[in-house]
Formats: sequence, structure tokens, C-alpha cells
Amino acid sequence: MSRTAKLLIGALAFIVVVLLGGALAVKSMLSGAGKDKIIAALSGQLGVSLKVGSIDASLPRVLSMTPALSLGGIEIGNPPGFSNTPMVVAEAIDTRVELGSLFSGAPRIIALEILKPAVLIERNAAGRTNLQVLMD
Repeated sequence: MSRTAKLLIGALAFIVVVLLGGALAVKSMLSGAGKDKIIAALSGQLGVSLKVGSIDASLPRVLSMTPALSLGGIEIGNPPGFSNTPMVVAEAIDTRVELGSLFSGAPRIIALEILKPAVLIERNAAGRTNLQVLMD
């Protein structure tokens, strides 16, 4: 086998190891404290409570550098001044996330799909809806 072929095979093997290592790092980050950190960051960005039953990453998507995260059993709480009933309940939320943003603690969402959502819109004493308050 020529030296060039050996170099190409070595480079290819290195790339595969790096990609698989990155995929495994994302998967391990989504368990335990990593999951809690992501949920806390999202909850902080929303300004309301966020409950997530499960969080998982699609390894093929991680390898393509745009990981797909699936959040199951979602409850998004109401802003202060509204009932304690969750504002949004969904079976799952599937997202595509910018890879580098997963490690920064501020995930950047590229695409979002909400499966079986139920939204509760309420109006407070000032006449504003919970959706208006959340968006502000």
C-alpha cells in the first residue's frame, strides 16, 4: 500500500474518531447534570418554569454537526400573575441545534417542531394575556 493511501486512511480514521467522540460527548452531556443545566438555561431564557420529562439527541444528526434534540413531556409554566396551570403542555418538542451552542450553555435553536401542543391563554386583571407577557 502506498504512503499516500496510508495517510488518507489514517486521516479518515482520525475524522471518524473525532466525530464519534463529539457525538458521545453530546449524549453524555444530555444526562444528569448536563440535562438540568440545559433545562435551567432554557427556563431562564423563557422567564417561566420549564419541566422536561426526557431529553435525547439523535446521533446521526450530531454527526452532521446540527444535532437534533428531542424533549419529551414538556410543560411551560405561566408568567407571574397568572394561574399555576401550565401555559403550554406538549408531548414532545423536536429541535435542531447549532452544535457549538450546546457547549456554551445557551443553546441556539435552528428549527423547532412541537408535537401535540395544548396552549392555555389567560387574561390578567390589566387585560394582558399570558402570551403577551411571555413574549415581552
